[in-house]
Amino acid sequence: MSENIRNDILYDLEQIARSNDITIIDVDQLSESAPDSSIEKSKLILMNPAYDKSSYEFRLAHEMNHILYVNECPDEVYQFSPYIKHGEELSVH
Repeated sequence: MSENIRNDILYDLEQIARSNDITIIDVDQLSESAPDSSIEKSKLILMNPAYDKSSYEFRLAHEMNHILYVNECPDEVYQFSPYIKHGEELSVH
């Protein structure tokens, strides 16, 4: 994907985040293996620029979906149930 297209996508995602009061923070101190995360109640997304399993833009859109289309299960259940977590992750993709 060309750099111009990536920049356009990122710009659009940032506009959507702003219009929905979602804060995006790049956390540069994380290891390459630390994934991005979202805190739905706070409308906060923590992005790891070093994480390279998929493009930054895809990962940001994924985390935004967690907030925009809120999980139906409580965070306590989501964090500790691999079955619910797997299904939820697939639906936000």
